[in-house]
Amino acid sequence: MQEGLNEEKISEHWVSVLVKEILDSTKPPFVVASGITTSGPTHIGTASEFIYPNAIVTFFKNNGYDVRFIFIGDIMDAFDAIPKPLEQYRSVLEPHLGKPLVHVPDPYGCHKSYGDHFLSEASVLMEKFKVFPEIIRNSDLYAQGLYDKYAIKYLNERDKVRDVVFESSLRKKEGPEWENWYPIAPICEKCGKISTCTVTKFDGEHYHYKCNKDVEYTKGCGYEGKSKISDHKYKLIWRVEWPSRQDFLNVTIEGFGKDHATRGGSADTAREMHIKVLGREPPFYYRYGFFLLGGKKYSKSKGIGLDVNTVLKLMPPEVIKYFIYRADSQEDKNFDPTGQNMLLIYEDYEYASSLTQPKESLSRADRKKRIAYEISGERKWKAKYLDVLLHYQIYKDWEKVKTLLKDPEGVEYIKPYIMYWIENAFVPEEYSFSVNPQRPSDATGLKEFAERLDDSMDQLAIHNLVFDTAKSLGIEPKVFFKTLYTAIIGKDRGPKLGKLIYAVGPSKIKQIIFDLLK
Repeated sequence: MQEGLNEEKISEHWVSVLVKEILDSTKPPFVVASGITTSGPTHIGTASEFIYPNAIVTFFKNNGYDVRFIFIGDIMDAFDAIPKPLEQYRSVLEPHLGKPLVHVPDPYGCHKSYGDHFLSEASVLMEKFKVFPEIIRNSDLYAQGLYDKYAIKYLNERDKVRDVVFESSLRKKEGPEWENWYPIAPICEKCGKISTCTVTKFDGEHYHYKCNKDVEYTKGCGYEGKSKISDHKYKLIWRVEWPSRQDFLNVTIEGFGKDHATRGGSADTAREMHIKVLGREPPFYYRYGFFLLGGKKYSKSKGIGLDVNTVLKLMPPEVIKYFIYRADSQEDKNFDPTGQNMLLIYEDYEYASSLTQPKESLSRADRKKRIAYEISGERKWKAKYLDVLLHYQIYKDWEKVKTLLKDPEGVEYIKPYIMYWIENAFVPEEYSFSVNPQRPSDATGLKEFAERLDDSMDQLAIHNLVFDTAKSLGIEPKVFFKTLYTAIIGKDRGPKLGKLIYAVGPSKIKQIIFDLLK
């Protein structure tokens, strides 16, 4: 492992800046942690929980450091809502609201539990994104007793821990919430719910509880019972659970969304718990922004957001990661799934892949793009995505497209994305066309243009010829462009005209125009 990063490897990209801060404040071994509550289908918002830390892990590894990457599946959390995509299973799922996700049946019948099903779904997506953390089920950590010493400590030091939690979360130390606060959430022995139980006392060996809470989505059954921590029928509340597992898993680096990072949020509590209760320095914390769809925050329960499998049909995983990595990690990422916007992302990724010169010779902006590309994944096609799309719209023959663009493997890789765009109407209007010659109502200038068109011309020369022909005949350029588009594709507008004519072939266009003028 090298002692430090060379200066030429440091750019202003957020991940390199972040890693430099980590190296300045944290000593190896490095353990990067993340996790999700597997409460429903994984979308690009929850995928950020493994995509962001992967950037740090990849950058570390690219620069010679050993790093452990762990990912926690929080399947002990309460099942508190039925996501809209699962409405058809309401009759099966509704009786289990309030139980730990690991105790809720898998509505699809293919995994041990609801929580396991969506943790498995997340792990499959990680593989698609080429992200390979060590996946840990939180329920296993409880079953192994790894939280037990913390639960006992917090119960015995309840007043101290409660002070830390309430002060760090900016809550008033008074009223029923303060008086009835305990660091654990029991699982009811009778109904199995975890969200409806209230601890009434701890006698040094047993905690006593009542299943009496009426929460928004379910009610307690009224049972009164007692258990020992060693029975493992409990869960620590989140604000004390998070720092506890960071402690016994030796986590040194962990990120979180802006919701945890707000003043009084759980990150503030975690820091204070490490320092004031656990007597250690907290891990290096960093934060990242939300993912937005058309300006709205993703939400599984409200049905706002794209399923990641859908996003993966629109773009290769390396392009999605580039979209996420290219801007500052703390910025919100507004994913606008329109063809025009996605074309810009493709083009930017392709441009970044071309920046092969030494980083010190690149501009500041290009260095950031290059770093984003390096941690995203290597480009698997040579021809530009837009050129592949354009040529397929012209020829409707994949083998011909492969031959013309001289990139058979790359075109084959891009092919399913383009087909999905076409079949699901994501192609921008100007690229949604076929060669469909129609004689324009005013064919002025067509003959003169065709006579001067030559196979030796490149895209720019053809583009300039359009303007030269229009100027020489006193035709408004935008009118002449419309005339040519109509003659070639039967529409008022389309792709860049020089690119279109070059792709179809100047000789073919000459023939089309002369045939129209007969």
